[in-house]
Amino acid sequence: MRSILGSIILTLAASTMLASEISLDTEEFVLPTRGSMPHDLLIDGNGVVWHTTRRRSVVGAFDPTTGKFEEFVRGDSAFGFHGLTADKNGDIWYSNPGFSNSIGKLNPLTGRKKTFAFNIAGAGWPEALVFDDSGNLWFTLANGNTVGATRSANRSLCVFQRRNQYTPP
Repeated sequence: MRSILGSIILTLAASTMLASEISLDTEEFVLPTRGSMPHDLLIDGNGVVWHTTRRRSVVGAFDPTTGKFEEFVRGDSAFGFHGLTADKNGDIWYSNPGFSNSIGKLNPLTGRKKTFAFNIAGAGWPEALVFDDSGNLWFTLANGNTVGATRSANRSLCVFQRRNQYTPP
């Protein structure tokens, strides 16, 4: 049995439903960085499949029309990236829960990245990124009973900590 670590399996399904029968065709695409353990997936408005990896700290993109991968970001920790979302401008946001406890922003057109670092004592690492309709980025801080947001106007950080230390977000 082939290991699928370091691979993304994209299922392109041409299903025909006859009674209870379903037929699926699959194709496997191997990530350029072997053993990177893909973690989160996002399909952007152009159909590009973005991914983060738990090992090797990579944010990459796969274009299903060309079958090509591109790796944009290689992080500074072996812990890997988590959370993945896109804003209204098409920029890709990801969390870096490793040693820097930061959130990164990638402009896929230029390849430029920006890091938003924060240090909140005992708050854990950032995960689960999502934008609201006003463009504010919300996220959880694992093991820290904390929900955070960056305000869209200036990306200032706002943090909401729960009083009960045993209730993770």
